[in-house]
Parts: sequence; C-alpha cells; structure tokens
Amino acid sequence: MAKATAKAGGEGRTPGERLDHVLDETRERVGRVVDTARGRVQSVVDGTRHGVDSVKETLGSLREKRPTDLVDDTLGLIRKHPGTAALLCVGAGFLAGWLIRGRD
Repeated sequence: MAKATAKAGGEGRTPGERLDHVLDETRERVGRVVDTARGRVQSVVDGTRHGVDSVKETLGSLREKRPTDLVDDTLGLIRKHPGTAALLCVGAGFLAGWLIRGRD
C-alpha cells in the first residue's frame, strides 16, 4: 500500500504538491481571463461615453437651430443622396405597415 506522501504520476510531486500546482495554474488563468474581460468592459464603457458625448453635442446643435433650418438641412440631404432617401422611405413604410398590420 502506498503512503500519502508517495510520489504521484512519476512527476516527482506528492498529490498535495500537484494540487497546489494545479491551483496556481488555475489562479493564473482566471487572472488572465479577468484582466481580458476588464479591458473589454473598459473599451465598451469608453465607447459608450464617446457615444453619449456625441449625442449630447448633436442634441445641443439641434436645440440651437430653428425648425425651418432643420427642414432645409433635411431637404439638402435628400437632394444630395436621393437613392438613400428613397430606400429609407421604403424601409420606413414597410416598418410602419408591419407594425400597424401585425405579423399575420
């Protein structure tokens, strides 16, 4: 019968030493995963802050404009990009019809 301190698996380590080694490796791996996740979350937070700042700037500039200026800007964009404007209108109509009619 083997003693509890006998070398296990031919690696020159006792079962307790092997367990300690596995736990250390697991801690390192979990640490790397946590660091990677932390970096990704920070990237999302930074991107969200940038988006919020951009929306705030846009809303600020819209508040400064008169309604007639907004209409003029919209008409200018329609004249500059008529194909895109037409596709947006078709998409909006399709969406409105789908919402009104339902999913029958």
